[in-house]
Amino acid sequence: MPVIEIEDLSFGWSAGLEPLLEIDQLSIQTGEKVFIEGPSGSGKSTLLNLLAGVLLPQRGEVRVLNQAMTARGNADRDRFRADHIGVIFQM
Repeated sequence: MPVIEIEDLSFGWSAGLEPLLEIDQLSIQTGEKVFIEGPSGSGKSTLLNLLAGVLLPQRGEVRVLNQAMTARGNADRDRFRADHIGVIFQM
């Protein structure tokens, strides 16, 4: 079972602008190591915030530990993040 699954993800800061991130599909298995790289402003931190449920995509689904982050309310995502995800914010 994958620990992270992304399907048809699209995220942008404004509806009128071109999306910052578009990911057709991503699946990361237990024990798999992934390196994320790219220039400043390419969406690395945005992707991590989407995986943690801090942000929600405009389209698509983000699943972590078989839980749909997009189907959870704010408080439920906060509890899930506190129990399962470590986040160190940049700011």
